[in-house]
Amino acid sequence: GINNMPELISIDSLAVDNLPDLRKIEATNNPRLSYIHPNAFYRLPKLESLMLNSNALSALYRSTVESLPNLKEVSIHSNPIRCDCVIRWINMNKTNIRFMEPESLFCVDPPEFQGQNVRQIHFREMMEICLPLIAPESFPSTLDLKAGSHISLHCRATAEPEPEIYWITPLGHKLLPNTVSDKYYTHSEGTLDISDVTQRESGLYTCIATNLVGADLKSVMIKVDGSFPQEHNGSLNIKIKDIKSNSVLVSWKASSKILKSSVRWTAFPKAEDSRAAQSARIPSDIKVYNLTHLNPSTEYRICLDIPTISSQSRKQCVNVTTKGLDVEVKGYEKNNIIGFLTCLGALLGIISVIYLYSCISQDINYGIGHSYLRNYLKKQSFSLNEFYPPLITLWDMGKEKSTAMEVKATVIGVPTNMS
Repeated sequence: GINNMPELISIDSLAVDNLPDLRKIEATNNPRLSYIHPNAFYRLPKLESLMLNSNALSALYRSTVESLPNLKEVSIHSNPIRCDCVIRWINMNKTNIRFMEPESLFCVDPPEFQGQNVRQIHFREMMEICLPLIAPESFPSTLDLKAGSHISLHCRATAEPEPEIYWITPLGHKLLPNTVSDKYYTHSEGTLDISDVTQRESGLYTCIATNLVGADLKSVMIKVDGSFPQEHNGSLNIKIKDIKSNSVLVSWKASSKILKSSVRWTAFPKAEDSRAAQSARIPSDIKVYNLTHLNPSTEYRICLDIPTISSQSRKQCVNVTTKGLDVEVKGYEKNNIIGFLTCLGALLGIISVIYLYSCISQDINYGIGHSYLRNYLKKQSFSLNEFYPPLITLWDMGKEKSTAMEVKATVIGVPTNMS
């Protein structure tokens, strides 16, 4: 069995593969085992028992269980279960698997379910999709390495949809999955390998797990021979890129080499108490943020505060006034009027063409039985005013007659021998 292994953090994809006679897996009492890949167990047709109790698991993917066709029992009690999207399947009554010791299966997250038995929570009370959660046991917050050594940082996260994991280096470079360089290699499942460590590789490394719902992040400070690069005085420049009635788009640029993995912005009316401020954690590779839910025609003081490794901070503030609703409404109404007139003009043009075509067809059909129209149709060319009533008079024989009367006379004058 895979038991009592204090350094075991995860069971990755295809870790146990193609063992056709295996009937039981035991992976218990591993204090840091916090992640099992959805495809960790593969081609195990006879596996009946999966023992995963007393670890640090927050969830077990449904696909992990469904990949085992003969599975009959699962033990995941005594784990810090997160009662959210990943685990909701166990209460959906779509499986015949027996969960061992269900009375010892409790939720630790989210707060509204904390302390409740997992099996007692209806699956509809759990979200179908949820934020990524990086296991706290993935890696420590600080590491002190010797120059020339090698280190692997294991970052794993659970969520629905499954998250993408990438790393941010102390220089702010983004290392996507399967990135390879002289110093770094990022595995697809989230491990970052750093080889031949020097002082240049020391600093703060941040793992970011993200999906369509949001992101989670966790950082580790790496020292080399007990030290890391000293922070130099750097500048922070903040700019306002766009202003609307209810939002302000802010961008910034920092010259400091090493920045902490999160920044905090505050926005509050200049004349009011600063306790009305709001804040947000933002990954260090993000340099643009949209402040929303602001009030129109209000002056705000927006401050960006970026803590540094040396417990100092870079801070800059700007004052900005949001636009009034009337400005945006006028612009919106103007665009609507222009759009309406354009559509109306196009519609009138289409109607005119259809009407013109109808008049031409009608004149030609009626002209078959009328001798004077035959002569008229023998003309070499037709001008627009000859086709478009009431600007024309087809019968200009010195008599002023209405068009209706002439049409009636034309009908009477049709020869009786015509079919």
